[in-house]
Amino acid sequence: MKILNYLSFIVLMLSLFIGCGSDYDDDTYIEPPVTAELEKVSPPSGLTIAVNTFIVLEFDKKPENFQTDAPNGFRYGNDVADLKGNLPSFSRSAKNVVILSPLTLGNTQIMVSWGPQLPQQSITLTYTFVRPDCCEPIMVGGGTVKDGDTDVNAEHINTDGILEIEFTANITGTIALQTESGDDVGWIGKVEGNRAKLELVKGREIQNATTYLIVGKVSDALDNELEFEIKFSTKAKV
Repeated sequence: MKILNYLSFIVLMLSLFIGCGSDYDDDTYIEPPVTAELEKVSPPSGLTIAVNTFIVLEFDKKPENFQTDAPNGFRYGNDVADLKGNLPSFSRSAKNVVILSPLTLGNTQIMVSWGPQLPQQSITLTYTFVRPDCCEPIMVGGGTVKDGDTDVNAEHINTDGILEIEFTANITGTIALQTESGDDVGWIGKVEGNRAKLELVKGREIQNATTYLIVGKVSDALDNELEFEIKFSTKAKV
């Protein structure tokens, strides 16, 4: 009797399960989104290419949730023409994604992923990056003072508390403020992005009617180097 009751219970549960399935409404079914298919990578993975090369991924349609996972040293940009900063990034235009090339030389892996749901589609690209055939030299592009200035307002400089020099490339290196005889004035030097800054330390303000030197040595990720000296003089106090 117990066995018959148990079998009856199983038959009842199966009938309920099958019955629920029969109430399925085809009108409520939502077709899952189709993930974009990667059709071409230019240049192909595995090649040796120059660091200023754009890597273009061509899809059959606009990819969703596109992401990159790459080492530091990638130029950042909202589009291909805007190459600033040093974060991994990409630029999307219709069906194509353009990864902005890194500034670091050597072997690099770039993992990209896309798709509306997990697990996403993914691929790992590998390249060996080398110096381009022609590299622009680093140059000073501007700053608070110019080499040869003779009428710099010391009060204005001390009030701002900063001397800044701009370069034509992202750089690393050193910068210092010295007297004409080569003694360090004691301002704090910082180099970041394409700018080098000198920050005032209280009690070490620059003086009127005095000549100073901004000196330093910087380099970019392509091993271009620049040693610079900017000489300026403050005007006499009125």
